[in-house]
This record gives sequence, C-alpha cells and structure tokens, in this order.
Amino acid sequence: METIKRFKTPFIISIAILTLLTTIILLRNLEPTSSNNTILLTINLCLFTLLFLIFFIVRSLYKIYGQSSGGSFERRLTIAFVRFIFIPSILLFILSSLLITYTVDKWFKLEFQTPIKYSWKMSKVFYDREKENALKYAKCIAEAEGSTYEEKLRDILSKNKFLNNPTTIYKLYETDGTSLVNSAFYGFSGYTTTSTPAGDLIRAATPITDKKGVKGVIVVETILDRNLVEKIKAIDDAYVNYKRLKGQQNSIRLLYLLVLAIATLIIIYMSTWISVRLSKSITVPIKRLVDAANTVANGNMNVRIDPGNRNDEIGILLNSFNT
Repeated sequence: METIKRFKTPFIISIAILTLLTTIILLRNLEPTSSNNTILLTINLCLFTLLFLIFFIVRSLYKIYGQSSGGSFERRLTIAFVRFIFIPSILLFILSSLLITYTVDKWFKLEFQTPIKYSWKMSKVFYDREKENALKYAKCIAEAEGSTYEEKLRDILSKNKFLNNPTTIYKLYETDGTSLVNSAFYGFSGYTTTSTPAGDLIRAATPITDKKGVKGVIVVETILDRNLVEKIKAIDDAYVNYKRLKGQQNSIRLLYLLVLAIATLIIIYMSTWISVRLSKSITVPIKRLVDAANTVANGNMNVRIDPGNRNDEIGILLNSFNT
C-alpha cells in the first residue's frame, strides 16, 4: 500500500503530461480538412484530463487544509509553499488565456478575411470570363456564316478580340456524340471544362442557324495554362479551407485554452506534491527532535535520533542533539 501511495502522484502526473502531449500533437496536425469529430474527441479528452486533475488537486488541498493540528508548523509551511506557486500560476493562466483569445480572434478578423475572399472572387471571375469569352467567340464566328463568311472569320481570327490562349475553331455538320455538341444541334449554346495535362480545356459550342433551322455547330476550344489553373485552384482551396477553419474558430480557441489549463493544473499539482514532501522533510525531523526533547525532559537521557543520510542543517541539528 505504501508503494502504491509513493507512485500514485508520479503516475497521475505522467498520465496528465501524456494527454497534454497528445493534444499538442493533434493541434499541430490539425488541418482545415479535419473533421469535427476529431476536434470534438480532442476536446472531450482534454475535459476529462482537466476534471481528473481538478479532482486530485482539490483532494490534496483538502488534506492540507484539513489537517487535525490546525496551527501546526507543517500545515502552515505547506500552505505557504502552495500559495507561492498557486497564485502566480493562476495569474499566468489568466494572462495567457487572454493572449490566446486575442490571437485566435485576430486570425479570423475581417482585415485578413477580406483579401482572401477578394482573391477567390477575382480568380472565379477570371475563370468564368474565359468560359464566357470562348462562347462569345463561337457565337461571333457562327454569326459570320454567309456569303462573306471567310472574310469575317479571318477578321475575327486576326483580331482575336476575346481569347488570349491557344485556341482551336472548327465547324461540325453532325454531332460528335458529346452532350455539349448534341445540345448545340438542338439550338442551345454552352460550354464545358475538362482537365488535361496541359491545363483546363474550355470547349464552347453554338449552333449555326438559318431559316430552316440548325445547319451546323461552331466549336471553340481554348486551353488555360496548367500553371494558371493550379494558381486558381490554390486560391480556391485556400478560401475553402479558411471558411472551414473559421467555422471551427470557437473549437480551436477552446482547445488552446484547455491545453493551457491542463498545463497550469499539472504545474499546480506537481507543486502541491513537492510542497507537501518538502514541508515534511523539514517538519518531520523537527517533530522527532521535539519528541526526543520531551523524552529527555522526562528523565530519559539515552534517547537518540537517527539523522539518516542528511548532511544539511537539519542533519547537523539532529547530530548535535545526539552528542
């Protein structure tokens, strides 16, 4: 039983530190794509550890303040040690929690959110504009159909007033089997995008019509460079991840505060344990000395006190009594 008591406090501290390190690792590896279940599990783990530590700290403080000898030197010395650590730890926790709250809120302030949002909108507008331009290009060519078709087509191609990317134009008189061209033969204009090794292929199709109906389809294909597409995608991913993180703002702040609280309680619990042991190392020999002095006062001159391995002032005092 004595062995269990001896190792109980180090075991509790080890469990708390292990939980703290686990939580810190989870926080370091926290990604915008992390599920809410992962964050919730981490919060529950921290809360359990927090309650676990609070229970043992309250239990230790109750034992210290509830000692039977209300005015004993050991009790007062232990309380002094505990207060010496407890008060600065609480003040440090309050200051650090305010700093964490301010920092996390600063991450998601409007001044940071606005540039990300505008960058995302600009990339989206650019991408949509390229698709619309491809469709406009196809419609211009389709409208040039007629007696002066070749001249108008050459004029459009020479000016290239819509697209700045490598472009291919061709005319179809029968469907190629794609839904885009099929729709164009039914009189509907549209466009599609397809990812290719060279970049995103924008394909626009529009019908060539006359009084009899649709007689063909103009197809315009243009390639957005792969580097440009990757930059647009990076902006899009950054905005999506930022929005997801913003939705987890309160959970992230709570996690950081819980980690700070666990670290503070570990310090307090360790300090309480060390304070008790330190005060006992001072007061127990003094109590033995008092008991021995009372024995001598009662006429027994043969009493001796074992100083153990102590070579400090307490040990010197005990050896002096023995001589």
